[in-house]
Amino acid sequence: MSTPGADSAFTIGETFTLRRLAAPDAVHLGEQTWSQLGGQSNWFWGVPGVFHALASPSTGQPVPAAPTGAHDEPHSQSLGYWCALQYLLLYRLGWSSPARGLMRWYDDGKPTDDPTFALVSEIWDRDGHLDVYLAWLLRLQPSYLDAANPSNAEWASTPEALSPRWAAWLRTTTDALDRSPMPHFSLTGGADNLHLTGHVGESGKRDPEAGLTVIEGETPRALFVSSSMDAWYWDLRNRATALPPGTHSWRIDVVIKPVGFLGTYRLSRSTSLPFSGRHRYHAMGN
Repeated sequence: MSTPGADSAFTIGETFTLRRLAAPDAVHLGEQTWSQLGGQSNWFWGVPGVFHALASPSTGQPVPAAPTGAHDEPHSQSLGYWCALQYLLLYRLGWSSPARGLMRWYDDGKPTDDPTFALVSEIWDRDGHLDVYLAWLLRLQPSYLDAANPSNAEWASTPEALSPRWAAWLRTTTDALDRSPMPHFSLTGGADNLHLTGHVGESGKRDPEAGLTVIEGETPRALFVSSSMDAWYWDLRNRATALPPGTHSWRIDVVIKPVGFLGTYRLSRSTSLPFSGRHRYHAMGN
């Protein structure tokens, strides 16, 4: 299927009806918008839309269109397209190693029974571009979600050896992409032309009025509400850690006021990271 262009008609997939957008004109917004988008607007303008799509999959929510490489296309089209994908992998699935998680997802046949996987499938994989992101990850092998340094990724000093199958996949994929390169996405050396390892969110000030409220009921549930999209994940994690332990994990509905409902999260007992969805899918990227 051809890639839908910016401002195209609605695209209808198996799970989602989506509207694909070009980067907005006002991407050079001030720092006052960072807490509403998740970070600097050039990178994070597409993040709210993917959460809107997850919350309301049939209503044509706006998500980034794939970059085309046209000479007049703004660089922010690529930035927003790839940052939205990375944000989902980090802060919905709770993956500290997106490279490991995506390899395991590919190995499993790319199941779409999880909403986040379904959206990744219907945008980046359906566009035919997910391979380039995975190839870049396998070359650079960045790690994320370090509580001591939440706003940046760490590059692997000694890259993890790939299995023979994945080493062959990387060679074949890189050769094919070199002949038809993705705009602004370099697969040579250790380059990070899109600065995705330096724009990961969680670089703002936590909302002093954010709160975690226990919901009375038979199962352990709570509601986390914050006004800061660029500082919610670790705030949620720290507050969830303080909840009383029990037989069942706490289900926490997360609402960030400028964006809306981000999903129902749990705190992993094995990684101590918040995630939304099945724990076995969270574990794939850790």
